[in-house]
Amino acid sequence: MRVFLPAALVLPLLVSVSLSPGAHASDGVLAYRETLATLEDRRRSLAVRYFDAADDRTRRAVLADGRILVFEALKDRVFPPWLGTPWDFNGTSRTPGQGSIACGSFVVFTLQDAGFRVPTRMLRQPSENIIKNLTTSDAIGRFSNGAPMHRIAAFIRGRGGGLYLVGLDNHVGFLVNDGGRITFWHSTYLAPRPAVIAQDLFEFSPLTVSRYRVIGKLLGDGMMRRWLVGEGFPVVHDYFRRVGVRGSE
Repeated sequence: MRVFLPAALVLPLLVSVSLSPGAHASDGVLAYRETLATLEDRRRSLAVRYFDAADDRTRRAVLADGRILVFEALKDRVFPPWLGTPWDFNGTSRTPGQGSIACGSFVVFTLQDAGFRVPTRMLRQPSENIIKNLTTSDAIGRFSNGAPMHRIAAFIRGRGGGLYLVGLDNHVGFLVNDGGRITFWHSTYLAPRPAVIAQDLFEFSPLTVSRYRVIGKLLGDGMMRRWLVGEGFPVVHDYFRRVGVRGSE
């Protein structure tokens, strides 16, 4: 069953997520910023509803509305403007289509742009740590020894539609399960054009060749509550603390 957002929660369709032919890059940047501002307005409105809720059932309903809103915004309005932005191992661009961006930076910065208070130093964590810091253990699946891709697909479809984060041998990215189609959004280092791309789950990519894969479903109630109330995500699973090295803030 397809779920539709109340009209008041839908991001205005007039906010474009990509450049039309001949448009200037500055127009695309402005449209992206307008998208983020609109999403922030929706977050604030939902937060009022959440704090005014009389019981847990109503609060869960607000979280569910927020989850749909954020998922649709990320896949349709936040990720697409980044397509084609060049990859670089040290890339830290904060603007779609400008500079370069690493895989971890793409993950952390797009979540930040969507209103999640994820600390920037999270991008320096191993990918599995990022996942464990953002979701719960029961939402995580691990696949070793180069498990066949049909097992990966079955795991994701079994968990239902939504947003997933996948950590690989040396890579991290998003998986979007939208109506049964699973798409891998990531800043790839592979030729012929290292850049932010969206690929079918089974298309050749770092996901298909990795020997180890850890997948966590995002946007659970805990994650959505932090988004709603503007609460930061602690780096509980911290590689640098374990080895005695301080990560950058």
